[in-house]
Amino acid sequence: MTKQWECDEQVLFDECVFADNYVEQEVRDFLSPDTTDNLLLWGLPGTGKSTVVKAIAFERYGTTDLQEHGVTVFNCKDKEQAKRFNSKFLRNSLDFACLHSDCPLYIIDELDELSDAQQRELTAFIDFSNSGQLRSMVLATTNVDLHDQTAREKAFSSALLSRFNTKLEMRQQPPNRLLALAQKMLHRAGVAYEDEALLEVLNMHCDLTSKTLDIRTVQTVVNKLIRRRKVPSENPPPKPSLRLV
Repeated sequence: MTKQWECDEQVLFDECVFADNYVEQEVRDFLSPDTTDNLLLWGLPGTGKSTVVKAIAFERYGTTDLQEHGVTVFNCKDKEQAKRFNSKFLRNSLDFACLHSDCPLYIIDELDELSDAQQRELTAFIDFSNSGQLRSMVLATTNVDLHDQTAREKAFSSALLSRFNTKLEMRQQPPNRLLALAQKMLHRAGVAYEDEALLEVLNMHCDLTSKTLDIRTVQTVVNKLIRRRKVPSENPPPKPSLRLV
């Protein structure tokens, strides 16, 4: 498990933001323990793909400690992790996960970073782990445009893509939802901000003239505002003046 996932706080599904209501409803089905399909979320960076798969895992297991419950989290851009991604690693993680869950969960971020050999091993593992009574589930993300046939064929084997029963595009948010999105994040943190003041801050960090926005930028701005508001506003008591005796 990467340091990022170890340190991140719990993300609830209702805190996730979708540009497409259909995608939200489709993804919501994965919160049910009865759902064992494999899910591949694709789209531009900053559309919330990794946040959504994390929220699914947290809500299915009801805990922030995913590793303790046998959830395997793998960031394919992490070179150190990439060296360990093979059939032996997958089988060992399955043995451990089976001790904690009837449906072991695998989260694979940046799926397209896997080599051809690793994609073949993952495909074989998915077939193996679903061959008996046990059923595993893979939640994966990619920035590759699956509508682009050339890009899709260059990044993935057709066999691996066919193992994902559900493939959904996560789209960017329109700028007119920027203020409402930021206010929603602040409200969850118990921080109040006037719309006019908040919009002024957002204008300093985001391009409101663009057609889409990056959720990560909004989250960064909101986090800064939350930290500032949570700093005690009272001035420290003045130090006593020195006296000559």
